[in-house]
Amino acid sequence: VFLPGARRIGEHRTSVGAALSAGSEVLDTSSTRRVVTIELDAALQSLARKGDRVQVTLPDQSTVRGRIADVGRVAREKESADAADPGTGAEQELVIDVTVRLTSKRRLGRLDEAPVSVGLAQESRKNVLSVPVEALVARRGGGYGVELAAGRGIVPVETGLFADGYV
Repeated sequence: VFLPGARRIGEHRTSVGAALSAGSEVLDTSSTRRVVTIELDAALQSLARKGDRVQVTLPDQSTVRGRIADVGRVAREKESADAADPGTGAEQELVIDVTVRLTSKRRLGRLDEAPVSVGLAQESRKNVLSVPVEALVARRGGGYGVELAAGRGIVPVETGLFADGYV
């Protein structure tokens, strides 16, 4: 078998010494590049756009960066243990498949098919100052401000997004 580039060998589809005909499957292969596959709730599809940056949290709680490589367009029923037993009465959840390519191999170790968490940005802003929420000071007459260092006054600010204790 000759294939372009480095490949990982997966499942063998035939046994040694078996007679093969044209078009017979011999084995499964995949890329050596590590990716994360997400079953994203179909209602949240707007959060995932090809090329977007994401943060992936590994099982040891360290984080690595990634980029969305592909966003599925067809919703399907989520694969779960309850799907095999239609008598459970569980409502099927519709999902789309999203593929994330990791931008670095560092800190990945030998993980393969490990559960990870992926952070997708719901909103973002550029060219802003981000401070801890505790840094906000309520101003007389309404609005907020941030106190300058060494007590040199309070600068009025316009608040925007609030997330993870920052504004």
